[in-house]
Amino acid sequence: MSAIHFHPVWDQQLTEKEKESYIQEAQTLVIPEESFTVSPIMTKYKRNGGLVATVFLHNGFPYPLHLHKLSVRITNQHKETIAQGDFSSSLEINPMSSQPWSFVFSKQMVNLTNADLTYIAIAVSEDV
Repeated sequence: MSAIHFHPVWDQQLTEKEKESYIQEAQTLVIPEESFTVSPIMTKYKRNGGLVATVFLHNGFPYPLHLHKLSVRITNQHKETIAQGDFSSSLEINPMSSQPWSFVFSKQMVNLTNADLTYIAIAVSEDV
């Protein structure tokens, strides 16, 4: 079971019903210890040709993670890259917890349009 916390912006903007939905989903997840992992929640194409990927960022370490520059890649079940890009952020993920977050890919960051988004993998790493 995963503890969850929200970025302050999310905390202000989400309704109580939306927060409860994220909390319920997080409670079904297990955070691997001593690792940083990502679980997709929802991925969809935007009308302008871009893509939005909402994920849980999991911190399995006993200390907070501070993420600043992230490289994100979404692949399909055939390991083909659907979208990829670099994102600047200022995220802090509490120890042994999950935080929902969305990555918004511009049209230029999308490699495959109209891909099946049912079975995807999302890799997130911090660029040092």
